[in-house]
Amino acid sequence: MEENQLLRKIVSPALPPALLYREALVRRLNDALCGRVSETQERLPNYKLIGLYAPAGYGKTTLLADLARHTTIPCCWYLLDRTDTDKLVFLKLIIFSIRHCFPTFGSALDQLIESVAIPNVNKPKDSSHFDALVEALITAINTEITERFALFLSNYQEINECPPVVEVVNQLLQKVSEHCIIVIESRVIPDLDFAHLLAYREVYCLSSKELRFTAHEICSLAQIQGVTALNYPEAERLSTSFDGWVMGILLGTRIGDMQFLRTHQGDKQLLFKYVVDEIFKQEAHIYHFLKEASVLQQMTPSLCSKLLMISNAEDHLVYLEKHGLFVTRCDSSLESVYTCHPILRDLLREELKRENYERFILLHRQAADLFLANHDYEQAIYHALESGMEDIAIYLVSNIYQDLFSQGHVDTLTRWIRSFSSTVLATNPLLLLIQANIALLSGDYVLALTLLDAGDQELKQQTPSTVTQSFPPFETTMALARSKALFQAGEYRQSYNLCQIVLAQLSTDDVFSRAEAYMRIGICMNLLGDFFTGIDYLQKALLLWGRHTIKLQVADVHSALASAYSLVGNFSLADHHLSCAIACGNFLHNEQDKVTNLTRMGLLKMRQGKFSEAETFLSDALLLARGLLHFRRGEAYALVNLGELFLDQGQYEQALTYAENGLALAREIKDYYLAGCGLYVLAMIYLLRGDISTALLLASEMEQPKDQENSFSYQRVIYEIICATILFYQQRYEEALASFSKIEEILEFVGLRREHLQVMVRIAACYSAMNRLSMVNTYLKKIMNFLSVYVHYTQLAFIEVSRHSSLLYSIRTQQEATEIRKILHIEAEELPAAKELLGKEDIIVALDSKITIKERFRLQLVALGEPVVHKDGMPVTNWRMARTMELCFFLLDRSRPIRKEHIITELWSEIDEQTSHTFHTTLYYLRKVFGGKCVVFQSGTYTLQLDTIYGNDIWYDVEVFQTYYAQAKQSLAAGDDDKAQNEFLSMIELYQGDYLQPIYSDWCALKRDELRNVYLDARRSLALIAWRKEAFDESVQHWQRILVIDPSQEEAHYGIMRCYARQGKKGLALHQYRVCQEILQQELNTAPSQTLQRFYQRLLGTS
Repeated sequence: MEENQLLRKIVSPALPPALLYREALVRRLNDALCGRVSETQERLPNYKLIGLYAPAGYGKTTLLADLARHTTIPCCWYLLDRTDTDKLVFLKLIIFSIRHCFPTFGSALDQLIESVAIPNVNKPKDSSHFDALVEALITAINTEITERFALFLSNYQEINECPPVVEVVNQLLQKVSEHCIIVIESRVIPDLDFAHLLAYREVYCLSSKELRFTAHEICSLAQIQGVTALNYPEAERLSTSFDGWVMGILLGTRIGDMQFLRTHQGDKQLLFKYVVDEIFKQEAHIYHFLKEASVLQQMTPSLCSKLLMISNAEDHLVYLEKHGLFVTRCDSSLESVYTCHPILRDLLREELKRENYERFILLHRQAADLFLANHDYEQAIYHALESGMEDIAIYLVSNIYQDLFSQGHVDTLTRWIRSFSSTVLATNPLLLLIQANIALLSGDYVLALTLLDAGDQELKQQTPSTVTQSFPPFETTMALARSKALFQAGEYRQSYNLCQIVLAQLSTDDVFSRAEAYMRIGICMNLLGDFFTGIDYLQKALLLWGRHTIKLQVADVHSALASAYSLVGNFSLADHHLSCAIACGNFLHNEQDKVTNLTRMGLLKMRQGKFSEAETFLSDALLLARGLLHFRRGEAYALVNLGELFLDQGQYEQALTYAENGLALAREIKDYYLAGCGLYVLAMIYLLRGDISTALLLASEMEQPKDQENSFSYQRVIYEIICATILFYQQRYEEALASFSKIEEILEFVGLRREHLQVMVRIAACYSAMNRLSMVNTYLKKIMNFLSVYVHYTQLAFIEVSRHSSLLYSIRTQQEATEIRKILHIEAEELPAAKELLGKEDIIVALDSKITIKERFRLQLVALGEPVVHKDGMPVTNWRMARTMELCFFLLDRSRPIRKEHIITELWSEIDEQTSHTFHTTLYYLRKVFGGKCVVFQSGTYTLQLDTIYGNDIWYDVEVFQTYYAQAKQSLAAGDDDKAQNEFLSMIELYQGDYLQPIYSDWCALKRDELRNVYLDARRSLALIAWRKEAFDESVQHWQRILVIDPSQEEAHYGIMRCYARQGKKGLALHQYRVCQEILQQELNTAPSQTLQRFYQRLLGTS
């Protein structure tokens, strides 16, 4: 053998300059080689064999060469080829390889080699001489080499089927001492005696699973190759589609040599050349078999034999799998199933199609016939489409698409639909119907109606045999799909009428369509307010489909029944049907149904007053909808219901955030029912925070569908309730009472229990505000009777009562209210102030059984949020002019003498000859409110001196707010987090909105910004205190409050990401970064800071 050729075989190959160092794998292999001591001081096993087994192109040889460069022990290299199947050649080259690292090794072996190498080739070699040589080699290794070293046998598949050479390797593994480690790199698993090695833990292996390139490694490889534009999602797609096959990635994508790979087609040609020349260069017959069998997505021996009309298909498949030729086996109960690497399969199919198109089509058609005969419709449709037989594919789809919908296999249907030509998709009524149903599943009823219109048009132009031969009631199915689209559009009456027409035309044996119509009518009836009729129709649908049948429609019926029973207060039946829906959905693995059922479970728990459980279910629904599913309708429902949940708990800021986001999404997806619910929740939040004007505006947006004007739909009910509640908060008690009484009659009829209880409490509150105590007691008795039947609503009753101070006073002080006090757990005790001193509804805050009342001052001034002044416990209403209140707060803010001209300039944007008169009129009304002595005129200036009449009995929220802030900052500086936290919390409780929120004059803008910034700083401090205490949920809440006011605040986004990361919620942390990125781009046209980007990258690295 020439010296150059010898060196090529026994010297590790040179590494390319642009090499990706696979640190983790090199470290693992080096640990196995060196037998390192672990962190627990336990020595790792002394491996005698290390194996790297994977098909060609997974980077095995490069990895071993890199290992040899980094390890501290000597590495003897031996690159095998087919010439090494000679036992003598194999032994000589092992000796030469060892001598390359240990030059004096085995000098006594040369004589033995010469005695074995008999010149006469016709004379058999004496096997005893070979045995002696092998034994001498083993002895020399054990005695002459005292240090640990490795013998690398690269390309081992070349000798794997040579028994004499394999026997030598077995002897080496059994007899050499532990300081010699044999490393085998092979495309196939070696045919060695592993039993002893496995028993003593002396073998360590890496397969293609460990050797595959990850997305991170592909990104790094792209940078080394100079492809800087490759992003992580693209790298993930490459890693998945190529299964980490690095040679395929280098040759088949733009990560390879950009100078030569200019086009996608060029990439494929180069990759295909590698496959043919390197992988199948000596396997022509196997290559031909696999190329034709590649038309199959999964190969079995029997299927390949029938398709290709051969008898040795099983032998070929076994050979491919055994020799690591990109074919893997999965043993099923009936027959082994083989799968080809997806990229290789695509290459082979394309080559077959290019080389022999007629054969390609013929094989697909034969495969379609084979699968159809076995009733495997999915595979039959796939092959029909691949062969261009769209008419056959349409026929097959028409036979099974309803079953696929019922089983929740929408992705399969979608994939088939996309395989049809655009012309067929636009003209075939059946495919238009299927596309419409797919659109309806995601709530896109606008697209669905467009598709159904096109389907109707095409149906009129085609003969019945073209479409309906295989499925006679086609028009019925179209009508039912249209009824569903109308339902989603909020046209419940039209949907109901269309279903009734369908029912009248259906034959009695068309169970599927009849059940579908019953279900749609039932849901429409529920939303039109006739719950008991709706439940009756839903039960009919369930009876036809079978109560325990596993299909999507049955899950939907159970879910609709759960919703209906929950609304009428029958929680036990609601829970039963919801459990059935969840069980059915879990069996079908339908993620959208899972979101819907989690939301409904949250609603059920909320109606029962189990707020903690409700929050868990709704949060899980929101997380799932926002995740990989991207189910926007489910996300919208979860958001709105979370808003209502936090409203019930008095957590108005959280309620506001969730409800506003939910409303925006509901409008975006055109779900008018949900939009109405979102508007109701928002209106209630603003009412309870004292902003009646905004509540009125929100209620005006709750448009009622025309077809519901004469019905008692849920949308109409909540609209009437919020309008009456606004009248109540406007102190128009007689009008509110009349409206509530009318609604009560409706609710008694339709059976909405929760809403009925709320209305009864608000009627009692009206009577209490009007001091009609006998009627208060009458309604308290009605409420007690209601709660004796529907005990789960006790928590809701307490929440409602707590919102109305005068009613709460009546309950706590009247002897007649003893029983309801016990039911609601309200203590009977005298209030510190007389009833007539109670002011606005929001003076009393009661979210548990302890009622807290603000400290009483003769004069209370509130400027944060909606400005209001209380004098002697009653709100001041005799301002006469809006400017009077503004003048009050202007002088209060200045707290120094101000000249008339300055006041006029600040408060009046347009000055004319009447302005001076208006100023004096305003001044007159201000003096009437507080007393003449409070407004002092001296030396041409004006001052507001309230203490001249009220002394120290004055409370001004801005002063208290600033005092708390100063104290909290001092406590923070002193290192007292607990005290600072309490002071900050007291402070932010006062911040009910921006300073003088409805006043738009320039004079208050600076003060407004200053106080807002102080509030934001307090929230920031609270978030950091909570972080230090590891109260991460609390910290997140404070950061989120900051983002409500300033969505582009990067520090808040960063704080939320850190909290989520510490809680192990990496998905939420990554989502928060993307939210931040989108907001900064939209509002500031900028990217997140480097700090935030680096943190995001670290999170990606640990996901």
